[in-house]
Amino acid sequence: MVFRYESDLVNTVLMSPDFWMKFKSGIYSSKYKVEVSGLFGIPDLVVIQNVSNVYFRSIAFEMKLTNWRRALIQAFRYRAFAERSIVVIDNSNVESAKKNISRFIKSNIGLISIDINGKVLIHYFPEKKTPYSTPLKNKFEELYTEFEPIEMIKF
Repeated sequence: MVFRYESDLVNTVLMSPDFWMKFKSGIYSSKYKVEVSGLFGIPDLVVIQNVSNVYFRSIAFEMKLTNWRRALIQAFRYRAFAERSIVVIDNSNVESAKKNISRFIKSNIGLISIDINGKVLIHYFPEKKTPYSTPLKNKFEELYTEFEPIEMIKF
């Protein structure tokens, strides 16, 4: 079975213990938000960890059912404010993206797939890089107080 809508993909990610085990560190205070606006594009999901009063870890996720090319372009924009940016694609439609994994590697954009049951496969995990826009990075970090604690998600 495949996802019918991107919102189904987002909801499956939110409810997937497998996803959160891979992207949440138990050491730091982790929060998330769906569709953060006011930055460079609107990522489908962001996760931010408060490592210290002056340092945050951040990941932006762009989710697509099939169009990995568009997702790659959108995810690259999110590098303006996030340390890592990752494309999430329906596992039943990931083969074309995997055949072009070199584009993800060259752009330092991650690629993962998820199935309807919430099982996550990491095809490429990007290196942590300093966001290329300090003003957008600062604006993003200021939004941290508006995010939801990951612990609030009921698996």
